[in-house]
Amino acid sequence: NLIDDLNNDLSSRVSKMNDNDINENSDYISSMTALELEYTEYLKKDLVKICEYYKISTRKKKKGDLIDDIIEYELNPENFLFTERRKMLWEYIYELIEDEYLNKYIIFN
Repeated sequence: NLIDDLNNDLSSRVSKMNDNDINENSDYISSMTALELEYTEYLKKDLVKICEYYKISTRKKKKGDLIDDIIEYELNPENFLFTERRKMLWEYIYELIEDEYLNKYIIFN
């Protein structure tokens, strides 16, 4: 019967959409949790540097608020490239700090 086939097809599509939504939400929550665990290890002054780079206000914010703002910013797909660039630049800075010769020219702390 055509109506039964259409209903089954529609049910199947809705089920797949719901599964995709659940997977996307699960991925988002996993990313959020991982970032939260990572950023809780940071000192507040380091979180302030990240916020300043992203142009996120740091005024009268506690460490937890800074972490929440950074995570919200970084998980926004529109900020993906800027977030990746910041992480890459931070890695470069830490490499320079570790270098025996160049570390005397780096002021980041």
